[in-house]
Amino acid sequence: MSNSESLAHRVLVPIDRSESSERAIPFALALLSAGDSLVLLHAGSERDTETDVGLAHLGDVASRIDAPEGVTIQVAVVNGKPAEAIHDFQVETGATAVVMTTSGRGAAGRLRFGSVADQVFRSSAVPVILVPLHGHLEGPSVHALERVVVPLDGSERADHALPLAAQVAKRLGLPITVLNVMEISDLTKFDDPAQRPSPIEAIIANDDAAVRERLEAAIADLDVQGVSASWKIVSGNWAAQVIEDEIGQHDFVVMVSHGRGGVRRWLFGSVAERLVHSGRSVVMLAPPVAE
Repeated sequence: MSNSESLAHRVLVPIDRSESSERAIPFALALLSAGDSLVLLHAGSERDTETDVGLAHLGDVASRIDAPEGVTIQVAVVNGKPAEAIHDFQVETGATAVVMTTSGRGAAGRLRFGSVADQVFRSSAVPVILVPLHGHLEGPSVHALERVVVPLDGSERADHALPLAAQVAKRLGLPITVLNVMEISDLTKFDDPAQRPSPIEAIIANDDAAVRERLEAAIADLDVQGVSASWKIVSGNWAAQVIEDEIGQHDFVVMVSHGRGGVRRWLFGSVAERLVHSGRSVVMLAPPVAE
């Protein structure tokens, strides 16, 4: 999906017949408007009985959904390994986003969404929204969200999350905080000790003006789009920990899923996975755009 296309046109929500997996549905609905569709998907076995049970369960779930006017609800059952089946169905149907919980398990033999979610976002070519659950049914509420947070590392690759964040912010009526994250430990990885490089503080100071100019430009662009936004510069030894310290359960984090911007850029794959596994916030992982 390019940045100019709609984020939520056909949203896919994988359901595993556990009540906890249904906690992703309100977040999907919040992104939809008239003309859009919500697809509930069950990844089952090849047995006919399993397919029938899956369809019956999805039909029951669909009947309890209070969808926005003009939004259609569809159900489908696919066969195969859950992560692969979800990925293939998304590609075949042209779903523009996937929304799922990061944990949750029904009766014995039903899929565990934690590992499945990992596999889905690693291979997805569309944004994946991951809703954390801290217990059987405990999790964040879409109505309690207070802001969208976009972690950046100063690379163009990271900036690709901004247009998606703007769409989310407008749909949910939330402000955006652009978080420029400076990983201090990363600044020393490419220095030659024999050259006795400048102190870390000096490197940050030299970058500060350029970073602020870049952030001001990003905020100005969001303002033109009608989104209230602010920026903040933070630093620490590990990007994932720095971001975790800045976010909470009322935040909606939007960032690219993987890729590296180059020297002085933190590794997005490990940071994204750490944020997802921490369960502190809802996280949208956008696939990287080729540069």
